[in-house]
Amino acid sequence: MSMKNKLISFSLILIILSFVLSTIIHQSSPPISDKLLKVSINNSMSGCFSINRQIFGLPIEILECYAKSRNLILLTIKQDSSENIQQDIDFSFSPSYNTTTDSDKLLIHKTYLSLLTHKKNTSELSGDSSKLVFPKNQKIRIARGITDTLLFNKLTQAGCTITFSLQDPFLDIIDLNDGTCDYLICIEEVANVGSGLIKTVRKLFDFPTPIHIYLKLESQKNILKRDFLSWFEEFKKQEQFKKLTRLYSEPYIAPYIITQSMQHPDSGRISNFDNIIKEVSRDSGYDWRFISAITYNESKFNEYCISIRGAKGLMQIMPAVANSLGHDSLNIMNPKDNILLGTKILKRIEEILYISPNTSDRDRLSVILACYNGGIGHILDIRDIVRSKGGNPDKWSELVNVLRNEKPSANELRYGKFNGSETIAFVKNVLSTYDKYCKLVTENQPSTPE
Repeated sequence: MSMKNKLISFSLILIILSFVLSTIIHQSSPPISDKLLKVSINNSMSGCFSINRQIFGLPIEILECYAKSRNLILLTIKQDSSENIQQDIDFSFSPSYNTTTDSDKLLIHKTYLSLLTHKKNTSELSGDSSKLVFPKNQKIRIARGITDTLLFNKLTQAGCTITFSLQDPFLDIIDLNDGTCDYLICIEEVANVGSGLIKTVRKLFDFPTPIHIYLKLESQKNILKRDFLSWFEEFKKQEQFKKLTRLYSEPYIAPYIITQSMQHPDSGRISNFDNIIKEVSRDSGYDWRFISAITYNESKFNEYCISIRGAKGLMQIMPAVANSLGHDSLNIMNPKDNILLGTKILKRIEEILYISPNTSDRDRLSVILACYNGGIGHILDIRDIVRSKGGNPDKWSELVNVLRNEKPSANELRYGKFNGSETIAFVKNVLSTYDKYCKLVTENQPSTPE
């Protein structure tokens, strides 16, 4: 055989081998050209929940592990139960109180219903969770998406007043904190996170009947289905799966969720609320990074944060203050309303203080922050003391000197004593955070999708 014919034969062999290898590769990995793994999540109840504008839950964590292993980007799409599943969806979640034989569904997780109440509620429940006897005339709220008819009948027979919620289950937990209802029934994961975030609420127990969470394989790409099923069988044997399963059944999940939901400046974002803060800050005149720094130090970007004193939301607004500014305190937990109220309080403080235009920005912001944290009346007292000594009431260092080194008499403190050291620390921490944000994120950073 001539050298030319040998080269031709060798080339043909290479082409055939290349074709065979390509076929094998395409059969063993999902052929997703856009690199997106699209997942539909029932907005009512599917073992997942949203906090700080981010979706969590054991099912979604599992799919994130799968997407990472296949170099895919997970795209979650929230849908109401009344909506038809969107086209071109790969997977979707669905809850059920019964087992299923549907071959297109894979049992991926089992959760339970939990009973929550306020810690002040000392009513004793007789019987175990399967044979409950509630005190008379108890108001019980059922979180949205829960359809356990047998449980509803038992509660009705016990003489309880039942209401069915349509709002976010974490808002139900806040209502429980405020005394709007006596008990709340929601899924276990929400109960664990909610009772961890809101310290005045406690979980009594989980009901014994499991709720099965299924992953429905919506995709028409059969290779993708086979690939996921094969991957999941192996993943269930791994320690990572066991850790995730334990995590979502424990009360200490709350710190994990808050930590995971916080964005960091090295990604070009400060938090999941950047766009809201930017929008509100444009109207208020404050640097959005300054408002973000306050929000971080007040709540760590936890929109469901409630303090022992009753301050609520991202910027820790007191309901009485919201009412005084003409806002309905019922909407105080809404992120945009909360940020708007926070900036209104800052502007109101600045108007009352009459800070000299010659004051440095650093001093101006420090005095405003001190009022935001310690109360404007207390800071007005300290400013009066500085002024009476011939000092500059707009100079933060002079106010700090009085707070640290002097013990004003009762006559000098018209608004009473307060913890000056706490206020000094707050001002220092906020400005330190603000400095960090200024270094890592530009003031006019383009808005990013949320």
